[in-house]
Amino acid sequence: HGFIESADLLRLYREQVRASGSIIMAASGFRIADLDAALQRRLSPVYPASLDAVLHERMRVSCESGEFDVMASSAFLGAFSELVEGLQELKLDYVPCQGTLISLLRYGTFPSGRLASGKWDVVDNDAELMVILEEEKDAYVVGRQISLALEARGWPPCINPHHLKFVCFSLHWRVPIKIELYMFKKDLQQQTIFRDRTCSGPVYGRNCTYDSAFPLQFWGGRMPMDIIYPFSRCRLGNSWRHATCPGNPLRMLRFWNSVSGLGEYERQSLVDSPSNQTEQAVLKKQEGKSVDQDDGNWCVALPVMSKDRDQGDSRNKVLQTRGLEAEDLRLLRGYARGLHRRGFASFHSHFSELPCLVRQQRILAGDHHVGLTV
Repeated sequence: HGFIESADLLRLYREQVRASGSIIMAASGFRIADLDAALQRRLSPVYPASLDAVLHERMRVSCESGEFDVMASSAFLGAFSELVEGLQELKLDYVPCQGTLISLLRYGTFPSGRLASGKWDVVDNDAELMVILEEEKDAYVVGRQISLALEARGWPPCINPHHLKFVCFSLHWRVPIKIELYMFKKDLQQQTIFRDRTCSGPVYGRNCTYDSAFPLQFWGGRMPMDIIYPFSRCRLGNSWRHATCPGNPLRMLRFWNSVSGLGEYERQSLVDSPSNQTEQAVLKKQEGKSVDQDDGNWCVALPVMSKDRDQGDSRNKVLQTRGLEAEDLRLLRGYARGLHRRGFASFHSHFSELPCLVRQQRILAGDHHVGLTV
């Protein structure tokens, strides 16, 4: 009710401004800036809840109409592309992270990729990006600039649930998406990227205490800059459209949101060591090749049905039921090879690492669900 009342006030406000004109209002003692501020105070308390309610209602309607599976992927990619355009216009450094990055590395598109026999791998149901700022920039001011860039493209204003996080909703698309923007800063002298810190001493940057909470626990709140810079390129649905991606995306994913030394995506993608003779043969094949023991025992190149997946999405249900087969592996390797040849970031080299070879071998041996479910 609060939002409906505020929406009525907004409609009345717009009508009166158009009818009266700014000169007449100024002569009458009314100032548009004061009216704007009053309206903002009235709308602000109910705006986040209203956005969430509209998002869920739109998703419910699209699911009930049978449009979701058909429309979601193109709408999500279109909205994500609009965000990337806005960030590039503002000349901001950014990289996709979490499931968004995995989707771009695996398929060169977002949020899903086509597998064999009508199956789909829906990697993510929202989008996440890091926005990396110079130390002197104010995260809130930059967040508002991003919001305005999206509003110019038909989006509603983004919300700011945390001083280092903005959340935006593409409600003008047939199937809307939620996009989370995490604000980070870079210290060029220390060559680190951080979320927040408190410093003391005569020179800023010395005697600093870093916020080592999500998602930089592994690095003590200080991610080395060479994980992100220099940027690589991720394909964004088409070869002529791309997003900037981390220079070392596998290392970023491996240690993201680390608990007890294992990152979120490494925990989901762990592969048991080779056991039988066939798998031992895979291990022998690796002898003489350069295998970095520090690469871990995980394989994120192949799909994993994590707890974050939308269990109501029929495409997830199909993949969960049927698992992965030889033709899926052929397609996945082909996507990686094609992206690599065109200079885009991919899982091309990761496919040849031992854990990925072992999981592929188990799938080819008939265990179609190995490693698929966390």
